[in-house]
Amino acid sequence: MYTMNRNWKKTLIISLLLLTLSFSCEAAMAKTKVTIATYANQRYQILKDVLVPKWQTAHPELEIEVVIFPDFWNKLLLLLGTGDAPDIVDTAGTYLFGHVIRGGAVNLTPYIEKEPSLRPDNFWPGPLNEARWPQPDGDGIYALPWGTVGGVLWYNIDLLNQAGVHPPNSYWTYDDLRAAAKKIARDTNGDGKNDIWGMAVDSTHTLFDPLVKAYGGYVLNPDRRSSGLDSPEAAKATQLLAELILQDGSAAMGQNFANGNVGFQIYNSSNISTITTRNPSLNWGVAMVPRGPVLRNAYGGSDMWEVMKRPNQEMDAVLTVLKELLSYDTLEAFWSVYDTAYNLPASRAHVNKLRPTQIQQVLMESVQYMSDADWSPDWAQWQTAKRNGINPILQGSISVQEGLRLAKQGIDNVLANAYGGM
Repeated sequence: MYTMNRNWKKTLIISLLLLTLSFSCEAAMAKTKVTIATYANQRYQILKDVLVPKWQTAHPELEIEVVIFPDFWNKLLLLLGTGDAPDIVDTAGTYLFGHVIRGGAVNLTPYIEKEPSLRPDNFWPGPLNEARWPQPDGDGIYALPWGTVGGVLWYNIDLLNQAGVHPPNSYWTYDDLRAAAKKIARDTNGDGKNDIWGMAVDSTHTLFDPLVKAYGGYVLNPDRRSSGLDSPEAAKATQLLAELILQDGSAAMGQNFANGNVGFQIYNSSNISTITTRNPSLNWGVAMVPRGPVLRNAYGGSDMWEVMKRPNQEMDAVLTVLKELLSYDTLEAFWSVYDTAYNLPASRAHVNKLRPTQIQQVLMESVQYMSDADWSPDWAQWQTAKRNGINPILQGSISVQEGLRLAKQGIDNVLANAYGGM
């Protein structure tokens, strides 16, 4: 009896020890998961195949996952604040403040103040200010910028040479651009319609919005709660675009510089990706956008890493990955491998280590003239409302005054719904 009792006790002790050891091993093996979400296929591949494996080795206590999914932005809205929301999102001001105003983004200010590599003075003020809330100069910082894209003046070297037009330079005004576009436009097949255009025109935030600012006007008023398109300055800027199409006959809507039949286009620097894919033999150059009657203004927008709120989030782990995303190695990987070679690192510490392409050089020269696209809640929706008013003007179906009234009304309605009772 004594022997059986002693054996039972020994068995119990061994079982308890094994159970304790098992729990200890599980605890030691448990990893904190951090998820990075991107909408860009090339960045996804670089992160998944090149960067995350290195980070995983350097931080064995973490499980780092990079994801991409269809209908990216709509799905993110559904995931706000849930356990399935990604920790870190590849974003821009386009969508950031829709997340902020719905309570789905983390205010990084209290965290980055304790992290020397993430402090605000490590970043150019312009890109960092794009992530501030309330806009344009609030104390909350809801994302950190890593690169910049912007509006540049693309020009087709062959078409300029054929028309005897010198390439644009930093002294050009919109009058110079207009005169050059008139020389380039022509009908080459004799059907009475131009098939070579001096300029491609649109009502996007890359061309139209900076043009209004170059005339001294506003698309959104400074508080970003209403539109300023009911001004004489906005009317003059809009009239210029309308005259290029309807009076000069030198410009057209619906054209893309990458097609090779357009002399000039003020367009995002990311257009290099389209050219590389669609027309790699195109002989192109880029310059700063022209100066307007009041000032020179170009669109400048930053790629950012946003931290989304999720339950039981371990911010120390998230910040570890965020620092890796903003490291020199990461910026160099995007700069060197990403075929749209327009990313301009937002950190002063990195820019001098990299060799700029022509596009990057123009972006660096332009940065002092750049402003963001009036980032604000539901930006994409009010931009659509704006275009719904401006496009009929450029098509000649309504007057400048009526189109601007419709654009302002549409923008104001979107913003009123977005801000609600705030």
